[in-house]
Amino acid sequence: MPAAQEWFQDEKDGWELQQDKASCHTAKSTERWLEQHGVDVVEGWPTKGDDINPIENLWAILDEKLESKKFKTENGMKKAIRQVWDEVDLSLLHNLISSVPDRLRRIRKAKGGPIKAVK
Repeated sequence: MPAAQEWFQDEKDGWELQQDKASCHTAKSTERWLEQHGVDVVEGWPTKGDDINPIENLWAILDEKLESKKFKTENGMKKAIRQVWDEVDLSLLHNLISSVPDRLRRIRKAKGGPIKAVK
C-alpha cells in the first residue's frame, strides 16, 4: 500500500487495483482487506485477461529465465527468484505497460481472441 500510494499520489482520480479472478484475489478476506483500506478494484476484468495484462507477460519472461536456474533447496529457489527479479530492466516494464493500447486494438481486431504476447 505505501508504494502504491506513493506511485499514484499525483493521480487526480486516484487509482484502481487490477487483478484477475484467482481465488486468492476473490477470497472474502482479500475483498474485506481491500475495502477496509479503501482500495478500488477494476470491475469487469476478464478471468482470462492474459493478453491485456502486462504482468502476465512479465511472469512468463521471469518463468522462462528461471527454467535455466538449478536449485536444490527452498532457499536456493528464493535466491534464484530474487536474482531474476533484480535483473529486470525498467525499460522492459515501461515497454510492457506502454503496449496496453496496442494490445487492446489487437484484441478487438481478433474479436476477443488471443493475440501474440508482447515482450
